[in-house]
Order: sequence, then structure tokens, then C-alpha cells
Amino acid sequence: MEELIQNKKRQERFKNGLLSSIEQFRLGNDHLGLDHFLNCIADLEVLIEIDAYASKSKLGIDLLIPTMEKIHHYLQNQDVVALTDLLEFQLYPLIKQSFEVGDY
Repeated sequence: MEELIQNKKRQERFKNGLLSSIEQFRLGNDHLGLDHFLNCIADLEVLIEIDAYASKSKLGIDLLIPTMEKIHHYLQNQDVVALTDLLEFQLYPLIKQSFEVGDY
């Protein structure tokens, strides 16, 4: 039960970190937006690992991998506008829907 509570907290922290990152990018605070994004990636890594051991995947890894590849591409090219759009309109809805599907 404690593990379930910790995972819910991690999910919320990830979603909040992602939203904060998006907000900072939109405000033009690129360094702060990047800091928030990099901080929440650690939570995503743990959530992906938990999902890998779950009896039924909830994260939609098949959709997450191409999105993460695009994020990598935009970071390499320092395309903050495209990165922000991707975070807001692809990654966040994907993650939000995955978390609503069920508990880990």
C-alpha cells in the first residue's frame, strides 16, 4: 500500500513538474523551464521502470518513445518553442491519460 501511495505522489510530482516547465518556457524563462523539466525526468524514469514490471502496461511506451526522441531532437537543436509545444500538446496529455487509466 505504501508503494502505491509513493507512486501516486511521484505521478503528481511529475505532472506538476511538467506543467511548471511548460509555464516557464512560455514565460521565456528557458533556464528555469529546462531545470524543471530535467528534475521531473527522474520521476518519469522511475515510472517507466515500474510500468515495465506491471502485469499490464499503462504508460503507452510505444507512444512515449517517439515523443522522447522528438524531445531529444528539439533539445539538441535548442528549439524551445517546438519543445514546449511537444511537452504541452503531446507528452502531458499522454501522461495524464496514462495516469488516469489506473494505479501502479
